[in-house]
Amino acid sequence: HGDFLWGYRGKWTNWRTYFPPTMREFTPEQLQRFNGESSGPIYLAIKGDVFDVTPGRNHYGKGGAYHFFAGRDASRAYVTGCFESHLTHDLRGFTEAEHVMLNQWHRFYAQHPKYFK
Repeated sequence: HGDFLWGYRGKWTNWRTYFPPTMREFTPEQLQRFNGESSGPIYLAIKGDVFDVTPGRNHYGKGGAYHFFAGRDASRAYVTGCFESHLTHDLRGFTEAEHVMLNQWHRFYAQHPKYFK
């Protein structure tokens, strides 16, 4: 009848919180292989941290509204909203307020119950 977690489905109920996958480092070329063009995993990076966003295939996969983020570190575009020329990790010239905004996006992925580093 009842749910002993009272409906909570956050990161503490996900086994990957306790048994995270082995951390890997990616070159930009390696990360590009996980861009959602195939049926494999979809990764994106923000502030140099790579997140598996495969559960969001409808958003990040081919034809998805956020496909341009897949397979790269597009940290700058999260803040500027320019999804053509700002799909880069380069944060030079950012103000303190822009860094705060980027940190909020990073926190979104880091705390998302379905996306993992």
